[in-house]
This record gives sequence, C-alpha cells and structure tokens, in this order.
Amino acid sequence: MEWDQKYKLGIIWQDFQHEQLFKHIDNLTKAKETGMEKAKFYKTISFIERYTQEHFDLEAKYMEQHRYPKILEHQKEHAKFIEDFRQFKSSCIYEDDKSSKELLLQLSKWVVKHIMKIDKDLAEFLQNRQ
Repeated sequence: MEWDQKYKLGIIWQDFQHEQLFKHIDNLTKAKETGMEKAKFYKTISFIERYTQEHFDLEAKYMEQHRYPKILEHQKEHAKFIEDFRQFKSSCIYEDDKSSKELLLQLSKWVVKHIMKIDKDLAEFLQNRQ
C-alpha cells in the first residue's frame, strides 16, 4: 500500500496525516511478509492505533465546527475502522497469521475507500465553506 498523489484531497493537515497512515500500514504489510522484529512490529501497531484516533478526533472537530451534515455517517465509518483494527491487533497477539493478513488487507482497502469517498466528500465540503 503506497501513497500516491491521487489520494491528495487538498486539505493540508488531512493529506499529511493520510500519507503518514499509508506509510505505517505499508510498514505493517511489509513486516507481515518479511517477519519484522516483534518489538518494532508492536510499536508500529501502537503508533497506528494512536495516530488514527488523533486523526479521527481532528476530523470530528472540523465536522462539528463546520456543521458537516454527514458527520454521523463519517463517525460510523471511523468506529468500524477502530473495531477492525482491534481485531487485527488481537489476531497478531494470538499469532493467528492467516487472520491477521486478511484483516490487514481489509484495513488497507478500507483506508483507500474511505479517503477516496468519505474523506473526499468532507474535504470538498470544507473547501466550499471557505
């Protein structure tokens, strides 16, 4: 999963955070393929967990501040990612390699779909408010 310019939405903070998320999920994918040292692997998982929460909180702040009409739908999507990521983390802890690879693929697809549809809609809304 590599960052590409096509994922840029035109909101600087959002684009920067999305790019960082891509890089760290890509690191997890490579780690699953190559067998990264466990401590580094779990450090990356912790980073993503913390980072997504901060990112989701910032998006929520902007949605509330600008009275984004699709806020509930957007937050529901965020809750889905958080739950799926918890399942991924659990599968890694219990060394269920097959499940963790499938969940990581699912999370990667979610990020791309979310950015290109849900976040794009938010970005367009915010840009039109200025």
